[in-house]
Amino acid sequence: MHIHISTSRFNAKRIVRFNCPDCKKNSRAIEFFQHYRGWDSTCINCGRQWCDGEWLPLDFYRGVRKENINAAKRLWRKLKDISNEITFEEFEVA
Repeated sequence: MHIHISTSRFNAKRIVRFNCPDCKKNSRAIEFFQHYRGWDSTCINCGRQWCDGEWLPLDFYRGVRKENINAAKRLWRKLKDISNEITFEEFEVA
């Protein structure tokens, strides 16, 4: 027996302005929300990423920050039908 669960990975998205602790600037972050994980954030200025408020380690190769910024922008454009509000409609109440 095979079970296949089909649901979107991200449930909400938003762009916020914040003071980045890494680049020390007033910057913008692209954020995506996942249930059971929280907000995944990427600073658009420096490319630093956070998962639910915790810094994620940077990979050690040239251009990783630019790649993080471009990946966040591509994902933002790809998720056109997702709003900035968190919904719980896929959960059933027993």
